[in-house]
Amino acid sequence: KLSEAGKSFKNNKMRTLMEGFELQNIEYKVIWKKEYLKEICGMANADGGKIFIGKDDDGNTVDLGVKETKNLLESIPNSIVQTMNYYNISVDGRNDGVGYYIEINVHKSETPVFYLGNMYKRIGTSNFCLDGKNQQNAIIEVRNKTWDSTLVDEVSIKDLDEESFQIFRDEAIKSGRLSG
Repeated sequence: KLSEAGKSFKNNKMRTLMEGFELQNIEYKVIWKKEYLKEICGMANADGGKIFIGKDDDGNTVDLGVKETKNLLESIPNSIVQTMNYYNISVDGRNDGVGYYIEINVHKSETPVFYLGNMYKRIGTSNFCLDGKNQQNAIIEVRNKTWDSTLVDEVSIKDLDEESFQIFRDEAIKSGRLSG
């Protein structure tokens, strides 16, 4: 059993070991490329995250310079809003004494986010373009709803019949979701 001091040491050591690693919610990029908008979309559709522009894969600052940092502070948010209609981000310029870099803080979206008509999702350190059933499931997940709580506009009470309800009840009892 670890003492509080031991737990603190272990947690600090783990944090130190993880610094510089790209994770599901951390991404390092030396320069800005428009294709990173897909990463932002994927993070927004997952648990959020941060993208650092001006840092190498180990998290070391490579210095964007003042002029490039100022340009990116204007162009990145504009690109995000124009291509995704997504506003739940912050884009900040930073200087750590080694040089200038950009920190993009992407918050988890409460609604699905699309980049140029496609939905992306960050899983691990990879970004995936979702299609068909995967996209539908991700939309339901982002909205925090299950299939049985999702409304279908084309169906009215007149479309439902007693036999269907009975089948549903029987199956729910068999599966243990309802008691008999």
